[in-house]
Amino acid sequence: MSPERAPQGDESGFTLIELIVVVAIMPIIVGAMVAALLSIISFTPSIENRVSDSADAQVVTTDFNKDVQGATMLTTNAAPTNPSACGPGTQLLGIQYANGTEVSYSLVTRGSGPTAVNNLYRNQGQVSGSTCANITSTLVSHDVVAQSGTGTPSASVTCSTATAPSCTGTPPAYQAGWVSISQVESVSLPFTYAASSYKQTLYAVPSGGVNASGGGVVSNSPYSCGFATANTGTYASTLCFLDFTGWNTHNGTTPCGNGGQELTDAIVNTPFTISFCLSTTGGPIVAAAIPTYTDPPTSEAFLGNGGFYTGIPGYPALYQNVEGTTSTITITNIQVLGTGGVQATNWGLVTGDAESTDAGESITWNVGWSPTTTVPANEQGFSLLDNSPMSAIGNACANPNAGSGTSLGNGLTGVTNSGVGSATVECQASVSSDKTGTVMLSAPSPNSLTANLVGTGLEAIFMGILLPSS
Repeated sequence: MSPERAPQGDESGFTLIELIVVVAIMPIIVGAMVAALLSIISFTPSIENRVSDSADAQVVTTDFNKDVQGATMLTTNAAPTNPSACGPGTQLLGIQYANGTEVSYSLVTRGSGPTAVNNLYRNQGQVSGSTCANITSTLVSHDVVAQSGTGTPSASVTCSTATAPSCTGTPPAYQAGWVSISQVESVSLPFTYAASSYKQTLYAVPSGGVNASGGGVVSNSPYSCGFATANTGTYASTLCFLDFTGWNTHNGTTPCGNGGQELTDAIVNTPFTISFCLSTTGGPIVAAAIPTYTDPPTSEAFLGNGGFYTGIPGYPALYQNVEGTTSTITITNIQVLGTGGVQATNWGLVTGDAESTDAGESITWNVGWSPTTTVPANEQGFSLLDNSPMSAIGNACANPNAGSGTSLGNGLTGVTNSGVGSATVECQASVSSDKTGTVMLSAPSPNSLTANLVGTGLEAIFMGILLPSS
């Protein structure tokens, strides 16, 4: 019997043609991967610049609004006297207060030649004789240039035609030295962040100034549209929450349509007031403080709790006070007015959930414009104000079983986080939960707002104004 032959190893391998193809294709694949990686790396500084500049924009807007609103004197002179400019750098805008405080927005140059950058500083001190003492300086915006993209930015002052001296002469009085704010309609400071090309215009209306019609500051209303504590929300410095105290007392109000009451709120530290007609049907509605209730760790109201828009003054919530009812709130003839009854422009109405929408509950908002109101067709609807850069509304509208057509939280219809929605938005829930956010909606200068509240417990809304820009 012949011995068995041992099995031989597999002699298969790559052919020369296969090796040539691999060698030819490999550089193409590796090259594409390297190009993609380099592209990602090249975008990283741009993204970082945009994020950084966006953060600067929020900080400087907050400070600028407050500074100009409380001013009694101002100048755009780079080196004024009696008193002198406050702090380092080249002054773009100087502001004085009645209590002797002085604020200066100044450019400080870092570096030289092509690599030089101009940073915007906010300097604050106390007037002492002809100088500014006890100065603190804060960097508020990095690497700024004029909005044209070159050169240095400059502040702009608009004066009342009835009190023209601040704007007459060569140079105008506010450029030559300090002038009273009583002659000033508005102040702006436009610039561009050079690293990201992001354009920003700081704009504010002094509370002791005048609006476009001339004249003085409007008389105080019995009720005020007030602000939350600084830095407790993205719009804490510019979102004014209406005080509905007058709805409870009907003190100083007059009847209006559908058995309602006409209410007027003065917008704090501005020459503006908002007036409107408020009426309700169904379950009774009362004005209440925010937060409407605090009962951790159950489903407490998110607005006003946990550091989110805290410290709102007055009674800014319209609140059901009978459980298990349906209520309709109708607000019509909304007007934001300046001195002499002149209509303000470029303001935004803000509304949202001031309570906690839980199982079986819902709120539906509808916003409207009169036929004579000029609003771009693509803006005649609500847009969503995010609670924070990381959260749109949290779980404010918790309905895991909702059908198609819903979005954030599965129970929010009519608007998404990506842009403008419709004129009707609903938040409804099928479960009760600890809330991680709340619905906040904005619409440009509408005339009316309707809210339908369905509560198994209680529901509430708020209404506010994003400050006018002119």
